[in-house]
Amino acid sequence: MTEIKNNVIAAAVVCIMAFSAVLLMHEPCQSAETPSDKSTVQSASQQHTNPAQPSDKESHSVIVYYFHGNVRCHSCNKIEQLTKQAVAQGFVEELQKGLLEIKIINVQQGENEHYVKEYKLYSKSVIVSDEIDGAEKRWKNLRKVWELLNNEGSFMAYIQEEVELYLQGN
Repeated sequence: MTEIKNNVIAAAVVCIMAFSAVLLMHEPCQSAETPSDKSTVQSASQQHTNPAQPSDKESHSVIVYYFHGNVRCHSCNKIEQLTKQAVAQGFVEELQKGLLEIKIINVQQGENEHYVKEYKLYSKSVIVSDEIDGAEKRWKNLRKVWELLNNEGSFMAYIQEEVELYLQGN
């Protein structure tokens, strides 16, 4: 009887350890505001810089990033799908001309880990980045994607409005 009891306890401990390991490896899937995240618009060199208006001679482009990790839930996949759909449907001409680009990036791959620090990522995120002459001038984390996830029309309108502002240099 004692041997069975010990086996049951050992099996329970192994299950708890395995479950804990899975939880530790899984990135948080819900976005949570932190007190240090008051500003969503960032500059490559400092916060709150005024966006530079691109002149006709400067090369201006906008990149929409979707950052994810190895473990992806239904919501994370839906954010990616809706972001790609919003960009593809709203900016056909800009995509064709190379003024706009969308990049889907796994930040848990070694060569992409730097994005976590650069963009202060703590969850799956959509970032809009403004580049002039190949240098990033400003960026914004589109945090409302988590709030709007269950309203596809509002989600897509939000993405398109933010991208449009960046394409206009605003």
